Amino acid sequence: MKAILYFIICGLISTTACQSQDVHNCAFPYSKHAVGDRCGLLTVPENRQNPNSKKIQLAYLVIKSKSSQPKSDPVVFLQGGPGGVVLPLADAYSNLQLDEDRDFVLFDPRGTGYSQALCPDLMSNLMEVLAMDIQPEQEYQALEKFLKICQQDVQEQDIDLNGYNSQENVYDLEDLREHLGYDQWNIFGGSYGSRLGLLYMDLFPNSIRSATLVGIFPPQIRMYDDLISNFNQSLQKVFSQCAQDPDCRERYPDLKQEFLDTFAELKGNPIRINWKDKPFTLNAQDMLLFIHQRLYTRNSIATVPFLIRALKDRDQNVLKQASADLNKRMQLINLATYWSVMTCDEGVYDNKQKLQADLAKNPQYQLGIGVFSTDPLIYETWNANASCYTYLEAVASDIPTLLVSGTFDPVTPPANAEQAAKYLRNSQLITFTNEGHAPFNSCFFDLAKSFLNDPNRKLNTSCAQKERNIRWR
Repeated sequence: MKAILYFIICGLISTTACQSQDVHNCAFPYSKHAVGDRCGLLTVPENRQNPNSKKIQLAYLVIKSKSSQPKSDPVVFLQGGPGGVVLPLADAYSNLQLDEDRDFVLFDPRGTGYSQALCPDLMSNLMEVLAMDIQPEQEYQALEKFLKICQQDVQEQDIDLNGYNSQENVYDLEDLREHLGYDQWNIFGGSYGSRLGLLYMDLFPNSIRSATLVGIFPPQIRMYDDLISNFNQSLQKVFSQCAQDPDCRERYPDLKQEFLDTFAELKGNPIRINWKDKPFTLNAQDMLLFIHQRLYTRNSIATVPFLIRALKDRDQNVLKQASADLNKRMQLINLATYWSVMTCDEGVYDNKQKLQADLAKNPQYQLGIGVFSTDPLIYETWNANASCYTYLEAVASDIPTLLVSGTFDPVTPPANAEQAAKYLRNSQLITFTNEGHAPFNSCFFDLAKSFLNDPNRKLNTSCAQKERNIRWR
């Protein structure tokens, strides 16, 4: 499972000319810096379970409210992943500010971005493996040499991988709140950030005024129980809705069969393209990965039929661009941190068996989704001295919580939010039709701001129920 839980903000990313870092005194590029904005570093223990732990630093950015009467409770953004970066794309993530009457706090979680990133080249190494024409069981062996290089680097730098887990992330959040001097704040988390937010609600309920959680990944849900089934459910929606749309149906009269035929063809006859002046072999499991990553936002969902057709036609130009897009998205996650957190969170479970059981329910995908099947093996070997297992169970809370999902979400479907809501006694659920993992639209931002202003008032969610047609490409 690579880069499937982080918040994708492709629609928010724009190219801007960054101010000189001398102007805003930040270690990272940020073009929107204004008077009052604050960058800094917070020093925390690497492993709070070890009294002799060394210290590490977390980088943060506070975007000050521009209101003449700012509210005292800010919003803090909890990134997905785990291992998702924020500050390298501070301009883009600043667009997620829910309420300009409140400060907006961004930070890179430990081991990512500008917070002492672990083995930053690993994701590029993963793309090298993805470019090979090998079966899923061979991918782990191909990755091993890169894992060993990273593990050696970790050892030489005296990095304690036991310190990179959800519990430490929760305590980092609380230390950051105290460091910035806020009595309470509002948490806004997506994907893995929703799991982190729920764990924070459990340990530090008095620090939180409200919680807005999107693409819900609650602690009681195991990642590999329904990984393939969730993908299949989302993809079947693409086939169904395209068939119901006159324009999409005319261009792709039997999209499902076109997908199945192309998938079968790639099993024995992969596509060879040049990517970054190197050969890239796009095989059947890579096809599933390419499509999976397109199911995250409404705009990218709209391109799935076009991508399937390009795969069928072996369109070099389209597939080169698709490879570049996938690489760009995957670079938003720190793979070493991802593996460390997931080892601590889910390493004790029989993930291989869970994944195999889910594949058995979906025999058409027996090859698995490109490079996903290596994760359970990596959790067994990544941290040889793992002593960081996170106790994961449903979080019960009275904190006002807004739970947001999209019907197309291929990894955290609306059923996840329903499971979480059973234990959240003061929660409201919103499910957006024809949206994916990150259902960011004007309705969402309006509802989120209304919720922030009065988190105990029942929202009028009629705008979320309106049909937002997908403009199929």
